[in-house]
Parts: sequence; structure tokens; C-alpha cells
Amino acid sequence: MGSNLYVLLKQKQFTLGEYESLVLKYGLSGVWDALIQLLKELGIEEFGNKYVDFYDIGRLYEIGLAVENKYSKKEAGKYYTPKDVSDLMADLLIENSDINHIADVGCGCGNLIIEVLQKIKDKSDLLFKTISHEIYIYDLDKTAIKICKARISVLFNLHENNIHAVCGDFLSKKVKIPEDCYIISNPPYSQIKVIDSGWEFKSAITESKDLYVGFIEKMIRNAKKAVIVSPQSYIVGSKFSGIRKILFESGCGEIYSFDNVPGTLFNGRKQGVFNTNTANGVRASVLVFNKSETKGYHLTHLIRFKTDEREKIININYVKNQLGLVAQDLTRPLKCFKELEDFVYSVRSNKTFEDLVEKKISEQNSKYCVHINSSARYFIVGSAKELNRNGNIDLYAKDEKSFYLLYALLNSSYAYLWWRMFDGGILVPKNLLLQIPLPRKCVFDSHTVDFCKEMIRNENKYLVYKKNAGIMQESIKFPNKYREELNKMMFGDVCFELIHSNKELL
Repeated sequence: MGSNLYVLLKQKQFTLGEYESLVLKYGLSGVWDALIQLLKELGIEEFGNKYVDFYDIGRLYEIGLAVENKYSKKEAGKYYTPKDVSDLMADLLIENSDINHIADVGCGCGNLIIEVLQKIKDKSDLLFKTISHEIYIYDLDKTAIKICKARISVLFNLHENNIHAVCGDFLSKKVKIPEDCYIISNPPYSQIKVIDSGWEFKSAITESKDLYVGFIEKMIRNAKKAVIVSPQSYIVGSKFSGIRKILFESGCGEIYSFDNVPGTLFNGRKQGVFNTNTANGVRASVLVFNKSETKGYHLTHLIRFKTDEREKIININYVKNQLGLVAQDLTRPLKCFKELEDFVYSVRSNKTFEDLVEKKISEQNSKYCVHINSSARYFIVGSAKELNRNGNIDLYAKDEKSFYLLYALLNSSYAYLWWRMFDGGILVPKNLLLQIPLPRKCVFDSHTVDFCKEMIRNENKYLVYKKNAGIMQESIKFPNKYREELNKMMFGDVCFELIHSNKELL
């Protein structure tokens, strides 16, 4: 069958439709065995002209995975790494590094390892020659491993026997990484139910039940340096406290966080999904880990960018310039604009919004309720009016003063700032709101209360409606001038406008 398929691919015009038909008929591994043979025979340029560009091989393979088995792709959490993200990660790995062993964990079709090797070769032929016998790739997918080996071999004119390929369960005790290795990785993202008894490190993955957490733990316990792209959930979720503790105790580094609106780090479209939302909505982060006696991590704010800004944003010079100046211990890391760090650390106190709220509703406090729309992207709104919508959060203040303070902090930029630092997803959970620290320093007087009363009188004036799942949802959208006035009144000239923008380059 292989030789027949090779002849068929060589003779026929190659289109995406033809590729999908061949995958259904001959299977993904059979099609790629033939394509690999053609890549080796034709070389990169001719293969790219006739079949697929060398740097789009990962995307084509992912399409094939979706065609062959939508469910296995969805469960395996396979997403190829875009070239600009690979380029950024490679720059971060080789920066200030004396690389001896290089490994790509969850290598897929090899986008990451290829970028690293290319940069090393461009930097020094001698260094490339030194590490050319110390290349390690790991993946569970034997076809992806074959593609990765072939691409490295053809691009760099290396014999495939020099490339150490391990096909199997990376978390297994049997799978070893060279000690003090330099690792680059885009690990698989999926939840798991059962912890395998044969896995080497199980503490963090047992707590989180997220596969990528197990990969991160094994990598950092073996690496001298690692650059890992993954969902940023491990930075904020309580169930990820174990992996954060291991990261902090093992060394130091940087964490670059990216929002998923309006642009997303994993650009392009998901293949083989079962709903109409085909955008890849992962809110990603890039972790740089260094084994060190020094402790602490510098974080960026939650970086937002429009598609047309992508080239300016996804590069090492820009993202490094966004790192905060404070080295954090990762207990409860803050994704803070460096321009706002002085403000954040000067106002943070041990008291929180929870200190303003009664847990039980009584006749006394029922009239002091602030209603919050739990959906927040660019601002948070609190109202005295109960809104006709799904997804409301009700906070019952202890007394009248607490009510107006809550109302002011929610409708200023203050609560929104902390939400973006703590999380910044789509929804604002009630428990997150309650954990926002009360400002140690802010002006809250009769003038502020009067301004809040004016806003309450005007709530009906600024009602807006949007249909969601066939149901009209009621919201309030105050003009920006209200928020800006509250900010100035309570906090002076703090540069809050940074956090509300949907782009980086103002």
C-alpha cells in the first residue's frame, strides 16, 4: 500500500480535499509515510511547491488528526505551535544559555526544536556541530515523531540516527531526560481522571488533574533551563498551588501571559471541533524556568493585542520589556502592568471586599445589595438596580457606608485591575471578587458618596440589551467619564487606562 500511495501522491495534484480523502482511505500514518519519503526525495523547496510549505507541515498534520479521529485529537489536546511563537520561545531558550543537550518534549512535527536549532546554527556552526549529537525529541505520537525526525534531518543535513527519539508516555518512569538539559515544549492540554502508577512525578498532577501540569513538573525537575508554552490556568487556580510551589522552590524565571481577545497567541483555527466556535481560545502563557538558588518570577500583565499588532508584540524585545520589576513567590502571583506595580503594592492590605459583605441576608442589609454582571471583558459594573439577566452576582453590604464603598470600587477601575491581575478570563467569580484587597490608601468621603448616588439615579438611563443564546440580557454601560471621575476622586492620577484597552500599542 505504501508504494502505491507514494506513486499516487507523486502523480496527483495535491489539494486539501485530496489530502483529507487520502487520510480517510489510507489512514494518517500511511499518508505521512509517503509524504515523508517525498520530502526526503524532493527537498524542502520542491516539496513545499508541490505539497505543503515546510513550516506549515504541523498545521497540515493537525488537520489530518481531526479528519481521522476528532475525538482522539480533542482528548489529546494537540495544537501545533505557530512559527512566531516558536521563534519567540527559541529566543528565550538560547538567551544567556550555554546549551549542551537540547530536548523538545511533546515535539509534534517539530516546529519548536527546528526554530531552536536554526538559531543555534545561525549563531555558531561550531556550537551547532557540538549539539547535533545531543538532540532529544519526545512524543506519544509515532507518526509525529517520524515527521519531526525527517524535518530535522532534511533541513540540517543530519543523519536520523543522531536524533534521539523517544516515542511513548513522557510521564513514565522509564522515559529519561538528560540531566541539566535545555528543554523547549508545548505539552498536551487535557484533563485526566486516573493517575498512572507508572508515572515518575505525581504530586502536582494529582492535585490538578491536568496533564500539562505533570509535564511541567517532570521537565523542571530535570532541566537546567526550560521554556514551556501552556494554558495560564496554573498561574491562578487554587488547584495548581502544588506546581507553583515546585516552580518557586526549584529556581527562578519569567512568565509571559497572553489574553485570548481580540487576538490569541495560538492564532488560526481549531481543527475538528464540534461547535461553531472554531477560534483557538486558549489563554496561553510562556514560562521560562531556570534552575537556580535564586528564587522568584517576574510576570507580565495579561497582554492583549489585535491581529495587526501581532508582529510587533510576539517578539523577545517587546515581551521582555513588559516584565514586572517585582520578583514574585507564586503563592498568589499578580499579572500586573509594571507601570502600576508601585500603586498596587502601596495600596494592598490584608482586608478584602469580604470584610464589607454579610454572608447572611438580613432585613438590615437586604437594602444594601450591589448587583454585579459576572461577564467582564473591559470593565466591571456594579449596580443598585437588579438586572434582568443571567450571571448576576449579589453582594450584600454590612451597612450603608460599606455599600457605597463597594459601589465606588466596583465602578472605578480598582476591582477590574485586581480581576485582571488575579485571573482576567471571561467571567468574574464571586469568590474572586471577595478576595480583592481593600485599598489601604484611597479617598472615600461624602463627595464620593454623592457621586455614587448620582450614578445610581442614572442607572436606568444607561441600560443596554444584548441577545445571548436567544435570551435578551440586560446590562448597564456607564459612560467612561463616570469611571474616570471615580478613579481621580479616589486614587488621584494613577494610569488606569492601560488596563481597559483591547490592544497593547496605544
